[in-house]
Amino acid sequence: MQTSNLRPFKEMAVFAKAKCLMECCFRASPLRNCSADILVIKIKSLSIAIYENLLRAYECRLTDEYERKERFTCQREAVVFCKLLDSLIELGIYSTDTTEKVRGLIAEVRCMAAKWRNGERRQKFQKGAER
Repeated sequence: MQTSNLRPFKEMAVFAKAKCLMECCFRASPLRNCSADILVIKIKSLSIAIYENLLRAYECRLTDEYERKERFTCQREAVVFCKLLDSLIELGIYSTDTTEKVRGLIAEVRCMAAKWRNGERRQKFQKGAER
């Protein structure tokens, strides 16, 4: 376990949810074939980018100021990519069931990533106030 990351990787549920989201995006079949190809590629790319940013954030050391800022940036990008992915999924290229499932996962990942970021932000400000 890395002491600078507070919790061991296996305990962070956001990674399991993000991985599930990625799997759903890759397994989903679009309803139409013609113009959906580029959109499907973008959806898959965003699902990877969400997971990647969460991993990058996790790997940043909290003891290094530059890496702490990078961690917040990666966490923020994961949240932004969730919002963008949700907008693309909403376009209706998948069945209603698939759309609902993926949008539910996006909401969970977005919420968990935001809580992770906001919790660390509060800790930083509390430590700064104690000094």
